[in-house]
Amino acid sequence: MPRTTAVSIPDGLSAGSVPHATPRRRRQPGSVLASAVLEHLPIAVIVLDSQLRLRHWNRQAVTLLDAPSVLSEAAPSLDDMLSQARALSRSHREAIGRFCREQIPGDGLEADSVMRLTYGRDGHLLLRLRSITNQRWLLLIDDQPPTLMFDGPDTWLDALTGLSNRRGFHTALEDGLTLAGAEGHFCVMLIDIDHFTAVNDTYGRPTGDALLCLVARRLRSEVRGGDLLGRHGGDSFVVLARDTMTAEPLAARILHALAMPFQIEGEAISITASIGLAYYPVAGTQADALLRAAEIAVGGAKRAGRGRWMTLEDVADPLPEIAAPRSVGA
Repeated sequence: MPRTTAVSIPDGLSAGSVPHATPRRRRQPGSVLASAVLEHLPIAVIVLDSQLRLRHWNRQAVTLLDAPSVLSEAAPSLDDMLSQARALSRSHREAIGRFCREQIPGDGLEADSVMRLTYGRDGHLLLRLRSITNQRWLLLIDDQPPTLMFDGPDTWLDALTGLSNRRGFHTALEDGLTLAGAEGHFCVMLIDIDHFTAVNDTYGRPTGDALLCLVARRLRSEVRGGDLLGRHGGDSFVVLARDTMTAEPLAARILHALAMPFQIEGEAISITASIGLAYYPVAGTQADALLRAAEIAVGGAKRAGRGRWMTLEDVADPLPEIAAPRSVGA
């Protein structure tokens, strides 16, 4: 089974990988058609061999890396290319080189790893390293901002994960309430990592931060494009799910995704999460009321044993100022 890994990088974010549910078909890009497709992709594409030499690269890679003298060679080494990459800072060159050396395994196992680097105020490089044969690896580099389900000022973004922060989510939620009106329906989902303080106490804050970044990435892979994902603060995340019929299946998928172990700095870390769901309009018609209802549902899930989701109506003794909602989408 492919390994799930994370490493610390200079800007405090992390690199990580996703295990594959089904075996991949191994295919080596070498045909004229494959080369033509790679040339027209909107991201930088580099094919590396086991000696970390570049065997193929597209025009986007030439533009992004800006290392013309080295890229004119037949098979330049990754280190030589990075040393001449004028568009990258020294710390970024070192981080990319270290990422490739550590994530390309020498034991024939498949690698599928990601890393995000930040530059400037809001620029990002998203890298993905994926094995295509046991001797070739595909390095993809996207210099666009990360895909977010929120578009707002920088002050509304969480610096660690790149998600919307509490303020940004609250603003977007209020806008959603205005658009939904009296006939609309959606679900606010609060996700709280169980016993996260123990992770920081045992492994240290940098490991805890790397874990939060990987949690954010797994959450991104589960939520739908029309949903809003944010970091609520600390070890809590929040989702505005537009489709109430699929909110509870989404909560179940998130619990399953987060239950897969994380490997961070050589340590295998397993976590669980508690999730609270609050439906509009039955759990509240104001942003604060909905978030409070989701918090109460999270508390009920933790009291019930953690590692589960719960709606406000499932909580035995909700606070009196919030009425229990009727079943939605059941």
